Amino acid sequence: MSIQMRIGAVARALCVLLVELVLIQTWPVPVRAQEQEPTKLDISILEGEGSINNIRQRVAREAMVQVNDENHKPVAGAAVTFFLPEHGASGAFSNGSRSLTVMTDDTGRAVARGMVPNKVAGDVQIRVVARFRSLDANIVIHQQNVAAAAAAAAAAGGAISGKVLAVILIVVMLRNDLREAYAQIERKGARFEGALINAKQEAEIAMSQITGYDPSDSTLLEIGRDLRATSDQLYLSMSSMARRAASSKGRK
Repeated sequence: MSIQMRIGAVARALCVLLVELVLIQTWPVPVRAQEQEPTKLDISILEGEGSINNIRQRVAREAMVQVNDENHKPVAGAAVTFFLPEHGASGAFSNGSRSLTVMTDDTGRAVARGMVPNKVAGDVQIRVVARFRSLDANIVIHQQNVAAAAAAAAAAGGAISGKVLAVILIVVMLRNDLREAYAQIERKGARFEGALINAKQEAEIAMSQITGYDPSDSTLLEIGRDLRATSDQLYLSMSSMARRAASSKGRK
């Protein structure tokens, strides 16, 4: 009888175990909900804003952006297109085009690699457009194409203040305007007048920012010397032309 009771107990235990196995096999497993799809895109500039591009050495700083959703979480797999200006100060990417499309990585980041500035000095506005499914966002990265002297001075001073950098850019632009005015002096029309007026205005701005000048910076002093020589040539040429015009008028 004892053996029969034991056999019965084992049989009941086996039945219970069998039922549990059946329940485990057939019980619906809860499906984990998918992550919420973004409803809005936001672009942040991580690198490249305010960068100085050396147009003589054809060197530019890579632009990097990050794409987040409305909850500030990175969006992977978004298509980010970088557009360079079609005219004026600009450049090209390694593919020879003025646009480059990059997919964001797992951190939502995209980098515009291989940009080479053209030979035109001035402001460069890089338009950035991010697209993910039906969503899109855009932002503009501001850079400067400058000659080697200003670019070297800016790069050398990772610690250069914004005020000093402003003086460098103003002096470079002023020198360019003076050269333009001198080049146009023999031509009539508004182009010469505009270049001369711009040079005067930028000279006044440079004077107002003179406290940002670092006397130990020989590069800026060299630019100032060049600027003075150009302005002297400009004035002498204008004076000579004025005397010739007065003499011609007197003979009439």
